[in-house]
Amino acid sequence: MKRKISCLLTALLLAVSIVSLPAYAAQPAGTFAVQEDFYRQLAGLVGNQDYSKFFDEMELRIGSEILAVDGETQILDAAPEIRNDRTMLPIGLVARAAGADVAWEPSTATVRIESASGDTVSFSIGSSAMTINDQSVQMDVTPYIKQDRTYMPIWAVADALELDVDWIGETRTVRLTAPYQS
Repeated sequence: MKRKISCLLTALLLAVSIVSLPAYAAQPAGTFAVQEDFYRQLAGLVGNQDYSKFFDEMELRIGSEILAVDGETQILDAAPEIRNDRTMLPIGLVARAAGADVAWEPSTATVRIESASGDTVSFSIGSSAMTINDQSVQMDVTPYIKQDRTYMPIWAVADALELDVDWIGETRTVRLTAPYQS
């Protein structure tokens, strides 16, 4: 997937360069230097992109502390669980595995997440309100803390981080995919 993004950005840079070549001949003196600077900056952005925060697929099994991200396993210190007929995930661990930055504000019991795509999510323990990019969303259950980990319903995690969710009932596995990244 990282290779796909890099190839796509490189192809875009090449296409813009080729399309604009005939326009160079008709430009006034000095314009070429400005356009050349633009392409240097664009190439720098393509070369400096951090693809390590992106993933294609993440799998978690209810009751298991094993998390698989693109086939590579990690051991978590908290496992997903089912509570009141809702699949609940330890949001901080899952969000970080998805490339997000997570901050905890103890004075207000508020979690703030900035996803790899730049979205901002915040919610407070004991409140069913969640804010995604300044838009309020109501959850049907409230986040809670268990063994120093904050749990949220999977649909809220997926909605907040723009992920697709599949439930594999036979193995009680949750599969999260990031369609905007692949």
